[in-house]
Amino acid sequence: MEYKEKVRDFYTQLDNYYDAKEYAAAKMFMEQILQEGQRICDRELIIAAGNELGGMYRASGETDNAVNTYELVLTTLAGMDLEGTVDYAMAQLNAANAYGTADLWDRALDTYESAKAIFEANAFRDDYAMAALNNNISRAYVMTGRTDDAEYAAFAALEHIMKLLPDSYPELATTYASIAEIRLAQGRAHDACVYFRKAIDIHVERLKGEDMHYAAARYGLGKTLFASGDTDGARENYKYAMELVKRDFGENDNYKIIENALAGIAGGSSDFA
Repeated sequence: MEYKEKVRDFYTQLDNYYDAKEYAAAKMFMEQILQEGQRICDRELIIAAGNELGGMYRASGETDNAVNTYELVLTTLAGMDLEGTVDYAMAQLNAANAYGTADLWDRALDTYESAKAIFEANAFRDDYAMAALNNNISRAYVMTGRTDDAEYAAFAALEHIMKLLPDSYPELATTYASIAEIRLAQGRAHDACVYFRKAIDIHVERLKGEDMHYAAARYGLGKTLFASGDTDGARENYKYAMELVKRDFGENDNYKIIENALAGIAGGSSDFA
């Protein structure tokens, strides 16, 4: 897809916001650009802003907005006769992520597999994207009860990263967290703790605690420690995760979920953990 000057300017300004850690300002900027793209019927601007804004919505817990925004992008791409292209498959990955966040896991899995089929048909060989896809498919398998398939996909992603992307620390941390979630679903809490701690070590040592997915790893470790009977450790990690979410996104829905989990510890309940 050929980017016009407006799209290049959009990415330049967005990078400036992210470099300054001004996430709220970045969100407002993306919303304004998406509205402008719709107003002037600039489809390339809609796609660029929609893909980025959908990710912000998903990370900040605005799930319905994320789903609607990514579906707008898919509709726009289809209107440009780009179904079956790598651009369309990339947008499907984003939409599938949002479906998962909305607990529409069967739909997410179908969309991931459709994207994978498009990548294979186009002989697509982007190492980072394929590792991310395997991680996402693994997560969808976990949530649909197919833990054996999930394990295979997650370790395929890990092998891919270790061989071809050894310095891709954000994706490596995500992969370790994915394996941890699988181990937790399998009732292997000790192993889950090991992999959550591997993810956290990367977030702290390599990513300086600044990546927006750090909170999820802390929350996952908290859940696992609670399931193992370590309420003090669970409490510590829940509080840490809440601080990270508040730092990056404010007191959003994800913040409230962790807050409820923390309250569950105080009340002796595992309902929210």
